[in-house]
Amino acid sequence: MLTFIEKVLFALAVLVSLYFTYRGAMRIVGHIASGRGKVDWSLIWKRVWELIVKVGLFQPVFRFRLGPSILHALIGWGFLSFLLINLSDLIYAYTEWRLLDNTGLFGDAYRLIADIANVAIVAGILAMAVRRFILRPATLSTRETTLLHPKARFGITRDSAIVAAFIFLHNSMRFLGESFNLALAGHADSWQPTISAVSALWSGWMRAF
Repeated sequence: MLTFIEKVLFALAVLVSLYFTYRGAMRIVGHIASGRGKVDWSLIWKRVWELIVKVGLFQPVFRFRLGPSILHALIGWGFLSFLLINLSDLIYAYTEWRLLDNTGLFGDAYRLIADIANVAIVAGILAMAVRRFILRPATLSTRETTLLHPKARFGITRDSAIVAAFIFLHNSMRFLGESFNLALAGHADSWQPTISAVSALWSGWMRAF
């Protein structure tokens, strides 16, 4: 559980994040509205189910390059499953009550999904990072003959690196945090097999403290 100061700092960080998210969204809306078209908010409810299906099944992604599409799907599906995981972690941080440890079979099954998703996300983002920054296929870059501002060309690579680093750090740290928690508790969780396997690496060291 977070200390009082950590709780305050985290809450402030969330508010700052929401503020900049709002500013970014409004900037996009402004760009759309500056053209010939206007943002038609009434279409949201008409297209919400279509959006859910496309996002849930990653239909647009699977139209091209099966291998990278599978890696994208692993990352995307993992993040979707982490919506409840992040909520559970937030509740624990502020109350020391573990939601998924107290909801019976549902919580057990969801911890298993989270364990698998955690590994899938980390493996997927590492593979995608290697592909983009080491293998560097031509399909991931713009042609030199394409008229593009140098700052924009650099910015695309920079933003990709930031996103990849965030996804890797967020999920690997969560994985390690859960493994430390099991090591401190001195037992394994059969519903979190990979996390339990890693926790065994330092369980003796944890008990020494």
